[in-house]
Amino acid sequence: MAVDGSESAYRAADYALALAKKLDSIVYFVHVVDISPYPLYKEDVSDYVEVEGSFEDRGNEILSNCMKKARSKNVEAESFLEVGDPSHQIVQFAIDKKCDCIVMGKRGLGKLERILIGSITDQVTKLASIPSIIVK
Repeated sequence: MAVDGSESAYRAADYALALAKKLDSIVYFVHVVDISPYPLYKEDVSDYVEVEGSFEDRGNEILSNCMKKARSKNVEAESFLEVGDPSHQIVQFAIDKKCDCIVMGKRGLGKLERILIGSITDQVTKLASIPSIIVK
């Protein structure tokens, strides 16, 4: 279950938890810190570390919220914070954990942005060799 803190991701988390409860499965929540849009900070290491740290703090907060949802629904779950390209990290995480599927929320991008870079959800579904469940 890839989470980014959006409402769409939290709806998808609810879906993943309900599915896991029915199947008596574990949910792995993963949040990927993507600092690649901030290359200017790479020149000054102290600024770079500070920016990465603030994104990691936000990621840990998102994961904590998801773990609270899991506990409230009595579903076994674990959380993981990764750093890197989100689509590749999510797919590699699923491979490493031998996941049966990837659950993600669908986020709306503008048409131009989708044409230029695509959404992480789109990229994951193209890269993954396992089923992807996209929750609206």
